[in-house]
Amino acid sequence: MLSRKVRDALEEAEYEMNLNLENNYKELAYENFLDYVKILKKFKDQGLIKEKDLVKLEKKVSDYKEWFVEDENFERGKKE
Repeated sequence: MLSRKVRDALEEAEYEMNLNLENNYKELAYENFLDYVKILKKFKDQGLIKEKDLVKLEKKVSDYKEWFVEDENFERGKKE
């Protein structure tokens, strides 16, 4: 189980990303995704995430990464 500090930071970043995705702000959502990955890496490097939680979170990152890659209408750096 994740500590409250880790869980809150990741949930906030994911919430912002999903909010921007729902509102079709793909460029902002991608920036939020990059922030989410940075936060995850920071906590991983600090040893605050257990291995079983890390596997689940890395799966989530992989799923989001696939979404950004598969969306043929999305080009990074180009605002719609």
